[in-house]
Amino acid sequence: MREILFRAKRVDNGEWVKGYFWRGVDHIYMIPSHVGIGYDDKIKHMSAYAVEVEPETICQYTGLTDKNGNRIWDSDIIRVENSADEGTGKVEFFCGMWYVDGEPSNSLYDIMEYDDAAEVEVIGNIFDNPELMKKENGMHIKIKQGIDNCYMVHRYEHPGYENDLCAGLRTMNGDGDPCDTCKECYLYYGNPMWNKED
Repeated sequence: MREILFRAKRVDNGEWVKGYFWRGVDHIYMIPSHVGIGYDDKIKHMSAYAVEVEPETICQYTGLTDKNGNRIWDSDIIRVENSADEGTGKVEFFCGMWYVDGEPSNSLYDIMEYDDAAEVEVIGNIFDNPELMKKENGMHIKIKQGIDNCYMVHRYEHPGYENDLCAGLRTMNGDGDPCDTCKECYLYYGNPMWNKED
């Protein structure tokens, strides 16, 4: 059975605290897991053990650990290498399971339990290391994932990248203009939204 555990950043000093959260009238508190008291006792001793936490930083433990034995939490940023792909992404709860960036093809359980070649490593989290989610090899991760998972890529071929965006599938054996479908896509480097005057 999976361990139910949460963590969040303390309001007073910004440090992480692991335990069980409790919602007050105006604030949310965390009772540290090391306290080791029963539920009824938690209520009776709230003032003695509870620390106020930032609600937006509450993360749940996935029940899984990475290749180094570190717990994997909601909103962690992980590096995944498996038999099919490799990349960096954020852990999210989506449709009843833990995924990497909410992609159904990236179930953490499937990656870690059914792929012997898989390696998963926690490299940070979105609160302490937001810069890790911004770019990979100069390209915004979400944009790269969007291009790589485009149905045009799976139906025809990968269009390549241009200015850290999609180059667009070319007509006339690759020498012509991008196809109309690509021209209308927001990931296409020639889309007007990327060429607005500041």
